[in-house]
Amino acid sequence: MEIDAKRLFSEGIEALDRCDFQLAISYLNQVLAYLPKSIPTLSNLMFCYIQTKRFSDVVAITNQILEIDINNIDALHALAFAYRELSQFDSSLEVLDDILTLDSKNIEALNNKGAAFIKLNRHAEAVQILNEALELQPSF
Repeated sequence: MEIDAKRLFSEGIEALDRCDFQLAISYLNQVLAYLPKSIPTLSNLMFCYIQTKRFSDVVAITNQILEIDINNIDALHALAFAYRELSQFDSSLEVLDDILTLDSKNIEALNNKGAAFIKLNRHAEAVQILNEALELQPSF
């Protein structure tokens, strides 16, 4: 059983390296049948879903990752991105706030929060948060 999971994971990663995301998704989903809480498998599947613009699936898979590791910054960023792509800006902002609670100087989260405020026509808040990001990293 473990040998099958390793082989399937390897084949999934090879498909991912070739940018054959559909095949990678197929292999990685098979791995989850053996190892349903495998963060590397879930993370690679999350990446495939992002690449194929399956944002509802990104939400589902990131929630699985966060059930296992609530502080997984990569999953939180992917979740915020998926919500943004689904035009769920308030949900995206909530996740970005979670990231900033974990790391108040996370430039990517600050910039994405500013972008979400712009989408919501909350320009004063966008300027404030983007200025904060610039103060932390002027070259960004």
